[in-house]
Amino acid sequence: MASHRRRSAQSPTERVEERIASLHEQLGITSAQETQWNDFAQVMRDNASHMQQRLTQRSQDFGQMSAVDNLNSYASIAEEHAQDMQRLASAFQPLYASLSDEQKRTADEVFRYRPRRHMARGRKKH
Repeated sequence: MASHRRRSAQSPTERVEERIASLHEQLGITSAQETQWNDFAQVMRDNASHMQQRLTQRSQDFGQMSAVDNLNSYASIAEEHAQDMQRLASAFQPLYASLSDEQKRTADEVFRYRPRRHMARGRKKH
């Protein structure tokens, strides 16, 4: 619970920078991999900034939205999120190709278990 409160107090920029630093450390990025890593990290930053702008706009417009506007706004954000994830996957591919077998195993674990955490959070709410 303490980590959730700490995360809530962080800005979106701080959260993405924390995630970038964590992934860099977990994957053991080498100096030879820094170029691919920097490209990937920049897409993470761009995606976070883009989504924050979109959510801020939605929040500002929310009070005037009809139910249909609300649903369309949410659908638009979901579509944009999917596009952002596609850009992230495309940026990750060259980095992943440069990783050692051990780094790839670590990446596979890190990316495999991240969605589970979100799923577990969703189950607790029901």
